[in-house]
Amino acid sequence: AYAPYLYDATLVWAILADKILKENKNPHDGEYMFLKATTLTDEVEVNGLTGKVNLDNHGDRNLNFQVLDMTENGTFESILTIKYQNKMMQVEFVNNKTEENLSRWPNGKVGIKYAPPDEPIYGFDGKKCPEQDEQPDRTFIYVFSAGGVVFVVVVATILYCILK
Repeated sequence: AYAPYLYDATLVWAILADKILKENKNPHDGEYMFLKATTLTDEVEVNGLTGKVNLDNHGDRNLNFQVLDMTENGTFESILTIKYQNKMMQVEFVNNKTEENLSRWPNGKVGIKYAPPDEPIYGFDGKKCPEQDEQPDRTFIYVFSAGGVVFVVVVATILYCILK
């Protein structure tokens, strides 16, 4: 559901437009509005439908969120929460989780040390693949060519013996 986030964005825009109009500035000046947006949440507490709105110095919203893990019985449990307060990120492990036992991986392995690499061994686009020999393997061609010659000789011999 994106509607609550749209509401929050509209609320932030309305507060910014109001502040700019009270300063007798042009609310259509995007550069000035962006400048005001980067300091808005330092000056005013904005509480939207999705919680407290906190903008960073690029005007992007810092969202509070939870990381969930599916347990072995198929239910989800919160393992990590990330919150922003006064533009500072706070990471909190929950349910007795630590960085060492945060995640479960296949074959019963537990912990961040068993996480897959951020990038596949050969890269995402295959550019890290080892160089391959440009010469194709001709064994297949030789075997079928020899087989074809043997077949033709056998058929020719049979036909010769029949027609003789």
